[in-house]
Amino acid sequence: MEISEAGVLKTSQRYFFTPSALADELFYYPTRVGHYFCDHRYTFSNYAETAQLASHRLNFMLIAIRQGAMHFMLAGERAIAVSGHAVLFDCRQPHEYSAGDGTEFYWLLFNGLNTEAFCRRI
Repeated sequence: MEISEAGVLKTSQRYFFTPSALADELFYYPTRVGHYFCDHRYTFSNYAETAQLASHRLNFMLIAIRQGAMHFMLAGERAIAVSGHAVLFDCRQPHEYSAGDGTEFYWLLFNGLNTEAFCRRI
């Protein structure tokens, strides 16, 4: 599937999931996952059209950087994550992130019964 986001290279992949009623009630579940290869043009924020969809904005995001570096603005604080780092945040809160050339990362949008408490605890 070609991903039509600036800076996302053709080798990238993205998948969507719809949880069952049982999963929504009892378990943690993914809603979207991806493996992105990016260049410096890639950027995403909670103002993006995709971020306004419930399938994004009501979830939590886990990003694991495999190669390169990403810049984040989360809860008003700037941070840089590099290869080997993971970043976890609540998509209901303002968020922005971008990649540098040669960045490869995995991402997971997920939710579940006590996800907010689980993420706060981490």
